[in-house]
Amino acid sequence: MTPLRLQNNGVPLKVQTITERALLMALVRRFALVSEFYGETHWQPDFHHLSALTDSIQGHRQLSWRDWKRYSNRQQQEMVLGGVTGRWDLRGELAAFWPALWFGQWLHAGKNASFGLGHYEILAA
Repeated sequence: MTPLRLQNNGVPLKVQTITERALLMALVRRFALVSEFYGETHWQPDFHHLSALTDSIQGHRQLSWRDWKRYSNRQQQEMVLGGVTGRWDLRGELAAFWPALWFGQWLHAGKNASFGLGHYEILAA
């Protein structure tokens, strides 16, 4: 719904380089951190196991790059923040990722989520 900005070593992942692993593990990290600091119970995922599970996830992507602009009063300049938008169908062993996928609809995914980037909606298959 809004541009998803995932990075690897400070470099934004483009349509050609973004992966299911990058998306799912970013959601797992965000949900684990939020649950640790703000949740009644702390979700402690097995990151190695989940990372290995991403190999079984298949994705069909209809993504494009979209730039988003905002003005920074602090820096006194316009900032261009881009990311991927579109549809991304995931198939495979997603049950272990379900808590992170579900809550990610409200927590958002990726960089600049505090500005509203990385907002998505899960649709039934």
